[in-house]
Amino acid sequence: MRSYMDLSIRQKLQTIVMATSAAALLVASVVFTLYDRSTFLRAKMQDLSGAAKMVGSNSTAALSFGDAKSAGEILSALHAKQNVINACIYNKNGKVFASYSRDAAQSDFTPPPAQFQSTAIVDNHMDIFQPIILNGNPIGTIFIEADLLDLSERLTTFLEIDLLVLLASLGVAFLLSTRFQRVISRPIRELADTALSVSSRENYSIRAMKQGDDEIGLLYDQFNSMLDRIQQRDTALQEAHNELEDRVAERTSYLNALIENSPLAILVLDSGRKVQLFNPAFEILFQCIYQEAIGKHVADLFPNEKKLPEASAASGTASGKTRVCLITRRKRNDGSYVDVELHLVPLTVKGRVLGSLGIYQDVTERRVLEKQLQMAQKMEAVGRLSGGIAHDFNNLLGVILGYIQVIKRTLACGDALYEYAEEIEKASQRAVALTRQLLAFSRQQVLEPVVLILNTLVADMEKMLPRLIGEDIDLKLILDPEIGQVKADPGQLEQVLMNLAVNSRDAMPDGGKLTIQTANAEIDEAFVREHPGAVAGKYVTLAVTDTGTGMDPETQAQIFEPFFTTKGRDKGTGLGLATVYGVVKQSNAYITVESEKGKGSIFTIYLPRVEKHIIAPTKSSPEPLNFRGSETVLLVEDAEPLRRLVGLFLKQNGYHVITAADGTAAQQVAAQFSGPIHLLLTDVVIPGMNGRVLADRLAPDHPGMKILFMSGYTDSFIAGHGVLEPGVHLLRKPLTEEVLLRKVRELLDGNGDAKKTENMTEAESSAAAEPAAKLLR
Repeated sequence: MRSYMDLSIRQKLQTIVMATSAAALLVASVVFTLYDRSTFLRAKMQDLSGAAKMVGSNSTAALSFGDAKSAGEILSALHAKQNVINACIYNKNGKVFASYSRDAAQSDFTPPPAQFQSTAIVDNHMDIFQPIILNGNPIGTIFIEADLLDLSERLTTFLEIDLLVLLASLGVAFLLSTRFQRVISRPIRELADTALSVSSRENYSIRAMKQGDDEIGLLYDQFNSMLDRIQQRDTALQEAHNELEDRVAERTSYLNALIENSPLAILVLDSGRKVQLFNPAFEILFQCIYQEAIGKHVADLFPNEKKLPEASAASGTASGKTRVCLITRRKRNDGSYVDVELHLVPLTVKGRVLGSLGIYQDVTERRVLEKQLQMAQKMEAVGRLSGGIAHDFNNLLGVILGYIQVIKRTLACGDALYEYAEEIEKASQRAVALTRQLLAFSRQQVLEPVVLILNTLVADMEKMLPRLIGEDIDLKLILDPEIGQVKADPGQLEQVLMNLAVNSRDAMPDGGKLTIQTANAEIDEAFVREHPGAVAGKYVTLAVTDTGTGMDPETQAQIFEPFFTTKGRDKGTGLGLATVYGVVKQSNAYITVESEKGKGSIFTIYLPRVEKHIIAPTKSSPEPLNFRGSETVLLVEDAEPLRRLVGLFLKQNGYHVITAADGTAAQQVAAQFSGPIHLLLTDVVIPGMNGRVLADRLAPDHPGMKILFMSGYTDSFIAGHGVLEPGVHLLRKPLTEEVLLRKVRELLDGNGDAKKTENMTEAESSAAAEPAAKLLR
């Protein structure tokens, strides 16, 4: 059934007119009916009241004399009134005195209790009580009950007339409303048709035709004015829409350009973890093809990854606040690996996760640099420690070695005490070598590189290495005769080779095979990508291969760290390979390790090749010198035991020695000494001033004085004191009697071609090499 709001304007108007007319007629009918009923009841009441008065006045005598019969006859006179049903006279005590009923045979009338005076309508009957007055005093009461049947008949007739009038009026109202509703509904209908046409065509130039100046005409004016404003705003909106589309297209192109030209790899996934887009940087980084990857699951891009953070972060159920930042290693399609820093964020719109955005940065080289930095920091830390103890430790070792040599001169060669002294001397020499190795792997030792042929150096060590590695290990040399030259410190290279040989020996407790091979090699860009830290160029390689137990990747990552060892307690210091690494890096070389558990190891050192043919200077054996002399030597040393020892060496060989503990005392001694001072032998670092300053202050008063410095500090520490400059002579502590006397004699004899820096003799160094290697592994 259609509701009122669904009716047309015409139908609504007709309904309103009909309803209004019907309501007005009903209200009028009700009012007239009520008025007629009220008038009828009022007339009926007056009639019954008059009859009651008449009966009451006629029954006063009967009441006064108690004549009930006469009173009954008086009541019978009410028979003339057809609507009177019952009547009753009460005495003054309220007792029924006489009664009347129209149908006495069938009536079961029971007089109601007497009341003084009242009128009421009960059950379509009218009841009236009136007092009977005699001489102003009530002597009884009369009750009359009448029916209202004539009222019901009257009202029924009246309602029938009203119904006929209502129907006739509604008919007339329908005819009139049908006629006159068109005056209102037609303009409204035309206005509605115009609005529909504007809406369906979206043509805001259409206008409604005004037909009058009434309220509907005003509605037409407002409608047309509204269309004018809508048309203006539609035009402005269309212009803004076109401008917005242009800006969106420009912005989209800008964003696409940002993504396409970003140096960082970008990957966009949908909520189903499928690839939506990625930029050329991603394509280059992971060696994938755009057309083949779009629409695939992200797991297909990285099939070797068991757990992909991209897979969980792209889920539509993931939290919109979840962000991932990590560094991971991924395998590319060409089989190579790359370390990437991944930033992964969800793409959310109004709280709904639509996918995820991943940004990848290649950090392969950075991680290598970080590892190199960590290694350098460790080396620096140990180097600081080594440099800190080198001076005092070398002083102590110098005193020990010196006095042992003095003691040995007082003993016979076959004496047991002589053998004990030799053992003490060997132990001291091993301590000296160990100190130097600490400085070597921490890269605080100044190298003395020369151009050399690597084959010569390896061949020279062939006799010593078997004694070092043992008879159960087969040593094999494969030396390429066509290899180029390299520039390196031969002593340090020998130490590197010994350390690698000892490391291989320890990896073959049951014997095996050790191969040392040299060859020419070239490092290209592909090798550099696979081995960050390497530099492309021409090299000479030194490879040490063993058939030992091999190493797992975790061990390989730590083998060059200081003090790292896989041996048991008291079986190694962990400095052997750290020394190798330090020397290699200080020589601008590069080292690689290839190893598998149970398959042995290969250590390959890449030394830069020297293309220009340079003949390395050959070492000539020092000619025997007469170490004795009679010159005056000013000895300045703050360490008293060493000062006394050096003074002893010089005095026993004929020199006149004057000593001082610091720079100030040295100046005073020099000023008080009347004779010439032929040689100033001073420590570099002394209290009050350094040795170079002391030499400069004494030089004007002693123009012919030679200067010889001593130091137990590292070269990097004393470099700022000016004693490593060309033309300056330096003795390194700990020093032996022979080295000291040889250098003193060379300077006093004016041998300007003598080496500027002296240390332990070659014989002493070789004697300490093998025990030191054992100690370092």
